[in-house]
Amino acid sequence: MQPLATVDPFHPKHTAFPPQVCVVGGGFGGLYTALYLHQRCRRARHPCHITLIEPRDHFVFTPLLYELLTDELKPWEIVPRYATLLQGTTIRHLQTAAKHLELSARRVELVSGERVSYDYLVVATGSRDRSLPIPGWAEYTYGFRTLADVERLSARLANLLAAASHPINMAIVGGGPNGVELACKLADCLGSQGTLHLIERGSVILKPFPARVQRAAVRSLAQRRVALHLETEVTAIEPNRLHIATTMGGDTLAADVVIGVAGTQPRAWLAASTSVNCDHNGAIMPRSTLQIPQHPEVFVVGDQAIVMGQGDRPAPQTAQAAYQGADTVAHNLLALMQRRPLKSFHYTHLGDMMTLGQQDALVDSAGIVLKGRVASILRQVAYVYRLPPGGNHRWRVARYRLARVWHWLWHWGS
Repeated sequence: MQPLATVDPFHPKHTAFPPQVCVVGGGFGGLYTALYLHQRCRRARHPCHITLIEPRDHFVFTPLLYELLTDELKPWEIVPRYATLLQGTTIRHLQTAAKHLELSARRVELVSGERVSYDYLVVATGSRDRSLPIPGWAEYTYGFRTLADVERLSARLANLLAAASHPINMAIVGGGPNGVELACKLADCLGSQGTLHLIERGSVILKPFPARVQRAAVRSLAQRRVALHLETEVTAIEPNRLHIATTMGGDTLAADVVIGVAGTQPRAWLAASTSVNCDHNGAIMPRSTLQIPQHPEVFVVGDQAIVMGQGDRPAPQTAQAAYQGADTVAHNLLALMQRRPLKSFHYTHLGDMMTLGQQDALVDSAGIVLKGRVASILRQVAYVYRLPPGGNHRWRVARYRLARVWHWLWHWGS
């Protein structure tokens, strides 16, 4: 059972009933907070008005984005529309962006100039791809974060495979989980028609992960003939090639496509207040309850919040941490409304899962490591369970997946 924080002596008082809750950002932190809060308020029969401010019309379940490249999953499964996810709820979706947070006045200014008043505010604007100060980075690298990124990369790959006038060369910059998962999927797409380079400036890939996960990933990359470049810096990117520097000197690699997945950074804080605690990357440092100290009616969750996890280390900027934080924020919002004690956020690491190619994955949880087709199925099942709980979308995907499995078993047995 999680310890409860004491009631804040500056416990905010809402000025309206039902209270107005504004959530800025529709990623894992923001969307899940809105859905969890709606569920909690409905069960407690405590009405509240929830407004979700998000400029996109769809949510992206990023851990399964790789499966779109290999057609293992369909876009509707992991990129559902907010209209679908919010169906059956009272959550209002404003498809626009927030421009400025007026914390003292308790208002959110939108890019249109309109203002949305709130009693409680949740800031979950997330993070963006880190842009490296490398000549040609902005002009010539592909991203891999949105549905548009996937579609652009898929179209480029399809054109290269169709032309097949020369061996295809692709390069991925960044040896973290995104780079490794993407390398394995793309290597399966390429097959024998080209070479894929994975470039990492450090001495190992997947640096924060256990050694057993690193070893499994290296084996999977080697099986797919991915050229792994460790302790390698990219110094410049040009059309169809990139320049690198290693301990042995400089070199040039042919590259029809360069994909940059060298990390993320929090989006800019939208409030003018300078008294908010931030780290060197611009992430907000809230209380253990995920409230901003100077404004207890304001919560921060997801990639924009830096909170301590296990072993006095910051919780990772992952979907797993975001939806755990969302559950804490939803609990504490209802607790504030009902004048009850709040609880502190405690990140629990449930294990590591990553795709290592088509119908191949690794699952490392509770001291058990699985790899291969079984791990791939377990990973997809776990992530389907973690799909947003709104609008019955999770169950539609589960039924569709079960029908596919039944179809496969029927043909396999006949």
